[in-house]
Amino acid sequence: MPTSRLGMFSKLYSKEMRELAPEMITVIGLAVLAYIYLFFKTHDYPFAVIGPVFMIGGMAAFLPVISSFKLLSREWKNNTVYLMMSLPVKGGMIMGAKLTALLSEYVLGTLIAGVSGFLLIYALNPELGQVLTSSIPGIGMKLIELWPQGLALYLTSIVIIAYIASISFFSQMVGKLVSRFSGLVTAVVFIATAYLSGKVGDLFWLNIDKQWFTNGINTFDLNVINQFLIINLLFSLALAAVIFTLAVIIYNRKIEL
Repeated sequence: MPTSRLGMFSKLYSKEMRELAPEMITVIGLAVLAYIYLFFKTHDYPFAVIGPVFMIGGMAAFLPVISSFKLLSREWKNNTVYLMMSLPVKGGMIMGAKLTALLSEYVLGTLIAGVSGFLLIYALNPELGQVLTSSIPGIGMKLIELWPQGLALYLTSIVIIAYIASISFFSQMVGKLVSRFSGLVTAVVFIATAYLSGKVGDLFWLNIDKQWFTNGINTFDLNVINQFLIINLLFSLALAAVIFTLAVIIYNRKIEL
């Protein structure tokens, strides 16, 4: 049965990716066209491309947040939710496929926009290579040597997208439990959940030794920085998992109604 479950998940994932394909193609296409235009139009002002590159990267990063609301609402709008109810799978697999598709959208969009944007900046500013390979004043390390920390930050950003998508799923499922003002309930629950989970985060970090963290940052102690990044990643992942689980529980309850 594990193979059949994997096959079912693969089909659900493919369905969600087809739903997201038009948005992904649009954003990636706009990014490529914008970069081509900037490459030919900004030779006299090479640093002018930095702002647009960050804007396009931000757009690619924010797209999954918007998509997270569309993926579920389309099920009810198109009445495909009843087809999903008839499948021999639980809400965890159905919503897991949606979450995986959203994370794929984020990774593909940000990597394409980010890598192509970096290549554009590098092509217009060749001296960037010297900046990456030169030592950072007061630290004695090359900027390029900090790639593990950069990777950790990127992985954390993926978890944050999962966290936001989980809040989106949870708030929408709560909204579907009421017959009137579903949209308003969804909005209120989304804001309230984000606020309460933020408070949980504040309580968590209050128990972290501030002196340990402050000294590590001030002295640029990579061991402390790495520990902070790992703790932040794991805490964000745990928070996202709890909220996602709550959304799945409500989804399963909705199926039984």
